[in-house]
Amino acid sequence: MRKSKKIERLLKDILAQRNCFKDEAFINYLKYLQYWKRPEYAKFLKYPQCLHILELLQEEKFREAMAILPNAKFIEDQMLLQWQYYIRKRMRLQNISNE
Repeated sequence: MRKSKKIERLLKDILAQRNCFKDEAFINYLKYLQYWKRPEYAKFLKYPQCLHILELLQEEKFREAMAILPNAKFIEDQMLLQWQYYIRKRMRLQNISNE
């Protein structure tokens, strides 16, 4: 397993185990992070889809669902599939434009 994957997994496990999604300070931090939606910051995001997840995390029901590891894993898998599709599609378009 790649180091970055291990770190991501560890972070998710810590969030789930420590009930961070119920912690008022963490919820306030999620609200604070919404400044990334402003164009002057969003233009620096490599994966702007994270803004949609950030928006969903503002809702208590979504946070409750993400505290359940299989739910979080499902969302992670779907995002990875979307990113892989996007990268392959972008590479195909670049190859076509280079021909």
